[in-house]
Amino acid sequence: MSLSLKKLTAVFCLLTIPFFAQKNKVPTPSQLQIYYRQAISDYLKDCPQNYKLTIDTLYFGKHDQFPNIKLPEKIAETPIKVITPDAGAVLLKKKKNIHYINLISWGTKEAYEFKLIAFSFGAVHVLDWYAVYDFSQHKKAKKTSSRFENFRFGKE
Repeated sequence: MSLSLKKLTAVFCLLTIPFFAQKNKVPTPSQLQIYYRQAISDYLKDCPQNYKLTIDTLYFGKHDQFPNIKLPEKIAETPIKVITPDAGAVLLKKKKNIHYINLISWGTKEAYEFKLIAFSFGAVHVLDWYAVYDFSQHKKAKKTSSRFENFRFGKE
């Protein structure tokens, strides 16, 4: 069973059209900076409303899937530090009260989702925060939903 070059080209085009058509839906690094800043700001607002938790600095693990973006030094008056996972593990052992986050995200220019996985108390998985955003109205974000999954902290 042999396919002609013409048929192979047609199949290739059909398979790659969805891939290239999706490219316009991928957020740019500058858009991701806005999305991340918004999600982190909302996380910092939601935490005290749901938990007896004081966050003096947020540490984010710069894992392989973390986008190549620059976060501000502070968000909502809270210092933000992006560190390697190895540095995070060392910090979690040294300081029991730090708030270390693995941040996972996915989506398009119009809709983006975040999962912030928080560790503290010497690398104990303390909580997860999920949030979904609608970014379809230019750069204005609308948080359509968010929720916590509690592993360690008691509610207020």
